[in-house]
Amino acid sequence: MKQWWWKASDGKLLFTVQYGTKALELAKGKPAIEVTSMQDLVSALQSVRAAVEAGELDGHIETASASLGQAFKRKAARTGAALADRGLCVVRRAPVRAFNADRGSQRTGLRAR
Repeated sequence: MKQWWWKASDGKLLFTVQYGTKALELAKGKPAIEVTSMQDLVSALQSVRAAVEAGELDGHIETASASLGQAFKRKAARTGAALADRGLCVVRRAPVRAFNADRGSQRTGLRAR
């Protein structure tokens, strides 16, 4: 198991609850949970799990999901613009039905539009 908690300079343990690569802010301006010992870390993780199962973090997860979704859209827009600057374009592919005369059946292929 990868260690995803760390020790602060005062000896306390800190960990974050992640959604993808984004740490969820469970309290305003506080993305990390602080505990005093490894036993408290286990208890805190059990509490987080119970909160997730009860749906208490759904709002935080939806906020993080929307934020990550916007980042993907911005990246896609930049990528599309970069391709257009080079004189390239993204081709959308659509399914095409083709009739196989030997077998008397149809098969699906892809064709650029």
